[in-house]
Amino acid sequence: MRGWIVAALACGLCGCGSHDDKKVAPTPAALNPSPPPLPEAPPPPAPATPPPLAATQNPDVPYPTVPSPDAVGYPKDGWSKLKLDDKVPLCVFASDLDRDKAPFLKQVPKKPSLKAGEPVTFGVYGPGCVQETCDQLPSLQCWVDREGNTLKVSSRYSAYHKDGSHCSEGCREIHAGCPSPPLEAGKYTVQYGEKSWALRVPGAPRSACLP
Repeated sequence: MRGWIVAALACGLCGCGSHDDKKVAPTPAALNPSPPPLPEAPPPPAPATPPPLAATQNPDVPYPTVPSPDAVGYPKDGWSKLKLDDKVPLCVFASDLDRDKAPFLKQVPKKPSLKAGEPVTFGVYGPGCVQETCDQLPSLQCWVDREGNTLKVSSRYSAYHKDGSHCSEGCREIHAGCPSPPLEAGKYTVQYGEKSWALRVPGAPRSACLP
């Protein structure tokens, strides 16, 4: 009897029997969690607000304007700002190339030959002899507006002039040009400030410059 108990105990300890051990299915590896969504790209920055127009800049002028000569340190002692609207010399040329050949007023051809179907070019010149001893930061512009057979030419000149000074030598080239639209054959009136001037296209005016 004691031997049976010992045998039974041994069998219990050694796992006697021919049953199969239960196989535990391996636990599948946990799936990697989805990566967090990427942050949305920030909206593009709003365009910078353009600076206000300078006091001498006309928003209706259809050409790139130049900076106002209101520079730091001006006017200097003994200097005053000079501003002229539609008051500097005005001349007409058959083309912009002809105008480039006349950087000074005295070089303007006397009778330009104007052609139908092509623009005419107007040129404006600084007042008198512009020289750094007498004038600093000069600025000159011109533009043309057509209204029927009227060509309205406008100009703007500004600079700082030394009070009481007058220069006659070493003059600088201060000129600007502005073309009209192509002009068909006919008669035209050039309006410049309070003055007017008759032009015939094609033709050659009696004088290339406004009297």
